Amino acid sequence: MQPWEVQKHIRDWGAAITRFDLTADLRPFYARPGAAKAVYRRPANATALEPHVVLLVGYSNQEDGGGYWLARWARVRRARQRRGRPGGGASACVRY
Repeated sequence: MQPWEVQKHIRDWGAAITRFDLTADLRPFYARPGAAKAVYRRPANATALEPHVVLLVGYSNQEDGGGYWLARWARVRRARQRRGRPGGGASACVRY
């Protein structure tokens, strides 16, 4: 699915389910002060530790390259995932 198709689904029908690959640097990133609004950018050499199911509940189409997916996952955490193809290729996340 293309990003615009997922966005249309969210507008028309609500949330969409996808996968987000957790990496070793994700927990330390969120543990630091101020991380709640910071943008997580997964390093190119990051190794996926485990896939995790997330629910995409919204998105932003910022034209400066800062677009993101708003995602929810277990333990009622919410995140913004840099816009692009949802799924395993996701490369950024922001806790909301």
